[in-house]
Amino acid sequence: MIYSSKYSRPGNSGVVPNIHIVNRYYPPNPAVTGEDASKMAMHLLDRLADVTVTIDYIDTPYLGGGSHVKPIGNLAALRPVYRGRNKILRFLGNFVEGYRLIKNALATADIIISLTDPPLLNYWSGSLCKKKGVPWIYWSLDLYPDAFASAGLVSKDNPFYRHFAASFRENVPDLFIALGREQARFIRKNFSHDVPAVILPCGIHNEPVSKTRPEWRKEEGKIYFAYAGNLGEAHSHEFLIDFIRCLDPVKHRCILALYGSGASSVLREVKDNPAVEIVSAVQRKDLYCIDVHLVSLRPDWTHVCVPSKAVSAVCAGKTILFNGSEGADTWQMFHDAGWLVQECNNRETRQREIRSLLEDISVPQRLTKKKEHALLLKKELFDLESHAYKSIAEWISRTLGKGNTRYRECLS
Repeated sequence: MIYSSKYSRPGNSGVVPNIHIVNRYYPPNPAVTGEDASKMAMHLLDRLADVTVTIDYIDTPYLGGGSHVKPIGNLAALRPVYRGRNKILRFLGNFVEGYRLIKNALATADIIISLTDPPLLNYWSGSLCKKKGVPWIYWSLDLYPDAFASAGLVSKDNPFYRHFAASFRENVPDLFIALGREQARFIRKNFSHDVPAVILPCGIHNEPVSKTRPEWRKEEGKIYFAYAGNLGEAHSHEFLIDFIRCLDPVKHRCILALYGSGASSVLREVKDNPAVEIVSAVQRKDLYCIDVHLVSLRPDWTHVCVPSKAVSAVCAGKTILFNGSEGADTWQMFHDAGWLVQECNNRETRQREIRSLLEDISVPQRLTKKKEHALLLKKELFDLESHAYKSIAEWISRTLGKGNTRYRECLS
């Protein structure tokens, strides 16, 4: 399927450079990775003259609701390989999809920007782009094969893991986009030689404040917490349960909009708690109605993931309560606008720390001060985003101008 939006600039086939963005999901699917890919397409088309941007993706739904983001660029959709729930078959299907996506892109690509869904897409990007001599930008939304080890599926000594890690170490990208400075340092350690990096956090938005409050924001005088989004293997289900058990229903309200592997078990545990309200989804325009956004990342997943929900919360001028490592990008970037609960295995210790933080959050001046810091950080995020898109566009322009005969012909 090929779709051309108002942002497309197809030009003359065989003359205008074609930048391919590759990701499993793309709008109108609601995956945040697809929405960020769409934003990348828009910025490249706005900043680069006489280019085509094509998106290679899989035409399959994403769990988590609908999206209002319109697709941008030329869309090249492929059918999914496997639609069932068997984990082994799903992994194999995703692996084949990654190969098909990159092969499809390489048929017309002058530069490829690949994200990290489906898993091990970076394996196919690195090996196939190197073989064909096509410049490759690696956008590290999640790190593979690292995520398999973090999830406990394989050890780092496993032959499967070592093969893919070795391939990634040798088939390095020409440029990579990291979600934070700490993740960039972590990724660089895996490369055989130095690679330039651009920092671009995922989840940046400038959604207008809703004129009407959502139905769940109905009690004034309470502090509203929320965990909205994926609750998968990378996130602490125990932390969320303990946090809710520490809430005072007279002072606090916690909105839950969960999906992912831990969602059903957590919801069963807390559904009768008087401080909890379960909703199907929290719209981005309603993030402003939440005082404190809950974010969790298990220590083994530090740098392998960087939760986008923290970025989205700060972009709404709101605070976070982060359960994770002090060295994670989430805390390094947003500590002035949040509170930290370090992960521990002792439930009593964790609950004691949560209760102490809840007392601090309940002081109006403390919460107000953190929100003021969030607004300052919001501006920094927009500046960082603008600089990132500018740097990526300039790098692409230089690369096409130096190494692409068709582009030089177009400029002459």
